[in-house]
Amino acid sequence: MESYLYSSTFAYSGIHGGTTWDSATADPILLPALSTRDFALISSNSAMSRLDKTLAYMATPIHLEHLDICTESDPGAFQNCGRCGKCGRFLLIAEAEGTIGTYAEIFDIARFRASRWKNVRQLTKLVHHRKYNPNDRDHLVYLRDKGADLPLSARAAGRLSAAWSRLR
Repeated sequence: MESYLYSSTFAYSGIHGGTTWDSATADPILLPALSTRDFALISSNSAMSRLDKTLAYMATPIHLEHLDICTESDPGAFQNCGRCGKCGRFLLIAEAEGTIGTYAEIFDIARFRASRWKNVRQLTKLVHHRKYNPNDRDHLVYLRDKGADLPLSARAAGRLSAAWSRLR
């Protein structure tokens, strides 16, 4: 039997099968139901937060060519665009850890640097958005605690954008 280990989005505390804005809150429930006799979908590491998984990955010497987290990658030189929310969040953490150069062959670091302000704004917006995700707060607090450069203008724009979306 073949298996696919899917890195769960939420820790156990965020898992439920009720009404939600994000189907990932039901990963450990849904994935076994989608498995077949020949192929098992397994939710892995639900005991860890997304931040804990990211830090564990960064501390483990594994083959980088298998890291594919991008939601917007274009066919080309890089498998991860460096600018989408998932790439940006990962690279902000790598930057704070001082390991961003490790990922230069699989992320478009120039695109990340060009969209860094936007990524800080978006992460801040998500922390204060009505569709609150505890993973975003964990990342932002971690970056702040590590002394990462989080431009005040980007954080203010993120808060304003979140407030505006709550008014609509």
